[in-house]
Amino acid sequence: MTGIFWRIDDKLLCFKNDIFNHRRVWEALPHKTTGGFAFDHYPRGRVTERRDKAIIYLNPHICTEPFIAAIKQEFGLTFATVDVKADGSKHYKCYLDERV
Repeated sequence: MTGIFWRIDDKLLCFKNDIFNHRRVWEALPHKTTGGFAFDHYPRGRVTERRDKAIIYLNPHICTEPFIAAIKQEFGLTFATVDVKADGSKHYKCYLDERV
């Protein structure tokens, strides 16, 4: 399954099924969820599928085994190959990058 996700505090917030625009999804969420922050405040990422493998792209700050395991479970990733790409580019920057 494909989609996008955020890590808000220690919780995983996921949106599945070919949803890839973080900004649009975030802007449709209630203030209670977003806390009034911009879509790029919290660490985030996406899951894609290509042929016989899945790829998880995510901010390096959340690239930990427990969090990756939670993503795999939430998105039902049963592929033999799941590549994880810790993407430190501007695209996945969040408030944690400002502390460095």
